[in-house]
Amino acid sequence: DNFRKFLSRQVQNAEPSASDSRTLGTRSFLRELAKISGLKKGELEAFAERWIYGRGCPRLEAAFAYNRKRNGLELALRQEGNASSWTSARSAGGIGTRDGTGVGVIKVAVAEVDGEFEHPVYLGDEGTAL
Repeated sequence: DNFRKFLSRQVQNAEPSASDSRTLGTRSFLRELAKISGLKKGELEAFAERWIYGRGCPRLEAAFAYNRKRNGLELALRQEGNASSWTSARSAGGIGTRDGTGVGVIKVAVAEVDGEFEHPVYLGDEGTAL
C-alpha cells in the first residue's frame, strides 16, 4: 500500500540519525503524499479535510458470516463517532465515490481459494454498510 510506504518513509526521515531536518509542514506532507499515492486533487483535499484539518476519529465495528448456500462472505460495517468526527466526514464525503476510489472507501482483503483479493466498501459519511 503506497500510503503505508509513505508514512514509513516519513517516520524513518524523522529519526535523529536520518537527517538534521526532521520537520515536515502540512503543504509539504500533502505534496509528497500526492506524488506517492496517486490521489487526485479533489481526493487529496478531501483526505486533508477529514484527517488533517478535521477533528475526531470514527470508530469502526465489523461483523461477518459465511453463507454456505450462496458460497459467499457477508460483511457488515458500522461507523460511529462524536459530532466533530461526523462533521469532518460530511465535509470530506462529497469527494468520495462508490466505485472503490476516493475518500470514504475501506478496502477489505479476503483470503479466497484463488488468493487474496481486495474488495472496496464505500462508507463515506454513512453510518452502516452491508
